[in-house]
Amino acid sequence: MTPKEYLQQIRHIDIRIRTIETEIEQLRAEQITLTGIRLDGMPHARNPGDPVGNTAVKLADELADLEGNLLRTKSELWRKRAEILELLGKVRDPEHYQLLCMRYVQLERWEAIAYDMGYSWRHTLRLHGEALLEFEKVMEVYHVG
Repeated sequence: MTPKEYLQQIRHIDIRIRTIETEIEQLRAEQITLTGIRLDGMPHARNPGDPVGNTAVKLADELADLEGNLLRTKSELWRKRAEILELLGKVRDPEHYQLLCMRYVQLERWEAIAYDMGYSWRHTLRLHGEALLEFEKVMEVYHVG
């Protein structure tokens, strides 16, 4: 695994989390439109053959599964983040460390990184290449990837 691929794991997990969250929002919206909201506070029975009731139960099960998946994926994100931050801590050049953290841990865009570091976009990309080379050496020393 290349240094860039290794560091991009955080971004990939973050994308999975956002996808799951979107699915959860869609399911919740579907539940609301399917069952309607009753504000009378009273329990309401459903007929056993009621297709709306059966669909609502299936949606509730899917929602519970997705929420469990979301929690597991968030835990995976925090574990991977901690692992990557620990390895990034071995990078000796402070600018390389800052740039790699901003790009791969904080998920900043190149423009924001260049602005925050006070460099041109082009110099930031050049510095990124140097930082990846240094990080590759760290990966080799600690047998990662």
